Amino acid sequence: MPDRSQSYTNRYVWSRSVPDPGQLVEIRRRQWVVSDVKASAFSSTGNGKQHLVTLAALDEDSLGESLQVLWELEPGARVLERAGLPKITGWDDTKKTGSVP
Repeated sequence: MPDRSQSYTNRYVWSRSVPDPGQLVEIRRRQWVVSDVKASAFSSTGNGKQHLVTLAALDEDSLGESLQVLWELEPGARVLERAGLPKITGWDDTKKTGSVP
């Protein structure tokens, strides 16, 4: 069986790294958007810091629902990284001549 942390699909890259706000993640077989990430000042497990991740639901039947998890302790938690939108490098000129008022 292939290692899912290294497998690629045509839409996602699976990763176990700590997510950033705004990223799409999969937890408990559902997709969520990360609202906030807070790192602990100490570790109770001795394996490094733990992160409290606040999530917002994306499913139509659970819009408005939120969830907080300890990322490192949540079984099967993964970041779903999509190809991002291009960065904004400039703005259109709003005072172009020849435009219809």
